[in-house]
Amino acid sequence: MYFCKNHFFQSLVGGGTAGCVVANRLSENPKNKVLLLERGGDPNPLTLIPALTSSNLVAESKTIAYVGQTSTQSKACLNQGGNCSVFAGRGLGGSTNINGMVYIRGSPQIFDLWSEITKDDIWAYKNVLKYFKKSEDYDGYYQPIDTNYHGTGGEWYIGNTERQEGNPATQYFFNAAENSGFSLIDINNGAEARTGGYSHMDFYIKSGQRFGTYSAFLEPVINRTNLNVYRYSRVFEITLNKAKRATGVLYIQNGVVKEVVARKEVILSAGALGSAELLMRSGIGPSEVLESIGIPARINLPVGKTLIDQPSAGLVFSINKTLFYYPQRDTTLTDIYDYVNNGSGNIGNEFSSAGYIFAQSSFARNTDGFPDLELFYSTLFGTSLPSLSPDVDYFSCNVGVVGVKSIGEFRLLTRYMDDKGLFINPNYFGNPEDLQAMIEGLTTSLDLFLNSPEFQALGIKFQTVAACDGIEFNTTDYWTCYIKEQSGPSLHYTGTSRMGFDDKNFSAVVNSKLKVFDIGGLRVVDASIMPISPNAHTSAATVMIAEVGAELILNDPANN
Repeated sequence: MYFCKNHFFQSLVGGGTAGCVVANRLSENPKNKVLLLERGGDPNPLTLIPALTSSNLVAESKTIAYVGQTSTQSKACLNQGGNCSVFAGRGLGGSTNINGMVYIRGSPQIFDLWSEITKDDIWAYKNVLKYFKKSEDYDGYYQPIDTNYHGTGGEWYIGNTERQEGNPATQYFFNAAENSGFSLIDINNGAEARTGGYSHMDFYIKSGQRFGTYSAFLEPVINRTNLNVYRYSRVFEITLNKAKRATGVLYIQNGVVKEVVARKEVILSAGALGSAELLMRSGIGPSEVLESIGIPARINLPVGKTLIDQPSAGLVFSINKTLFYYPQRDTTLTDIYDYVNNGSGNIGNEFSSAGYIFAQSSFARNTDGFPDLELFYSTLFGTSLPSLSPDVDYFSCNVGVVGVKSIGEFRLLTRYMDDKGLFINPNYFGNPEDLQAMIEGLTTSLDLFLNSPEFQALGIKFQTVAACDGIEFNTTDYWTCYIKEQSGPSLHYTGTSRMGFDDKNFSAVVNSKLKVFDIGGLRVVDASIMPISPNAHTSAATVMIAEVGAELILNDPANN
């Protein structure tokens, strides 16, 4: 039964990474009545503690994340039976509540490609740069601040914990990078990010706490009288009228079905999985998929046909010296006192992440392309993997194919609302160029560490994988085996509602103004619209999309 029907100017579905930003911007005008519907609740307070980032908090709590598996992969995650673990943030702040808090935008060439694909200059790097800067309150490693590329005074504090507290692992890594011929860059400086190098890491950590988009954008304005936030509200259908215009949504809250009418627009910001799921449940998607599970197809669009995720694989090394800080092993009463009373000290740092390199594979070098490999250096506690010892210091270099070419698929398996009824197939290494790029990244990383005089002095040793022990080490066959066993998701899902010039162009679902093709009053504003994944972690680009999307909505004559 329907309990009530409320009316708002804009109904915003999903209070995650993008949704918190959009809710803030749309409600800045007190005359604009905005509703934000979120399936989860406020962030779990434990997620605010940076030192717990690499804990099992997410895996143990489905209240703060969607937890699932991919379909069986033939070229990845074989150590999990081919079914890779999938996490996506649930609750206000979304995945910025559970991720590594790393702020990376991506190379300028990516956004220029977005502009070419959409035939709209608004997505060119020279134009999206101002939206990156708008959100940013930069206090990171790179000082003095280059205001050509970094913003100050925005809502999102971006800092660098190693500059504040010091991380002994970082300098070892950077010396090894220089020894291998890489140069220091600011990866978020557009001029330096075109060809790559090694870079200090900037994080959204403020005063010793995770500073995701809920903390930065929504929490400070949540008491605006024109902004309503409905928590624990699962939207299951977009309502359409006979003219194929979105008129509102249906949702369940406390077991009761309710309806909201949107006088101007319905905006989906539920993430690359959530927004695509809702479109398909509403009859908007591939007709053959929808009709096969009993959902009447209302609009035939390629929703979910172009799922993208960046595959990653880690090399694990041991050293014979106690060098790294592990919260599980090294936290003292002094650390707890400093954190509780001052918001400082080891607990307020993301010490597991120590630095990264962005490099070009042979494919990128031959085409003068953007860096398509990320070498992410982090410490690793001995209980993280069953084969490791808690009495030994370990670190990993996680190689990500951030210029991924493989295309996967996301679709529904049932008409019923069941998290297990989602088909998630990233198709890792479906394109052989991704496999070759990964092999190049792994061998580059291996050489970087094993040839470092400083790491040699620490007794560095590479941890092999038992499943590949019968294959000659450091050969293509060995690394192919290693990748099949050890690779997995980066959880940087994009592309399920791709942006393009028209719905026949690049399997597009939305146009350059983020409006869903063939439907009035409906937009998608989140990572799902990315036509090409940025060669980076995706939260920074997602916030930029939210800034652009909010401005497009506010400036649309139909909304005034």
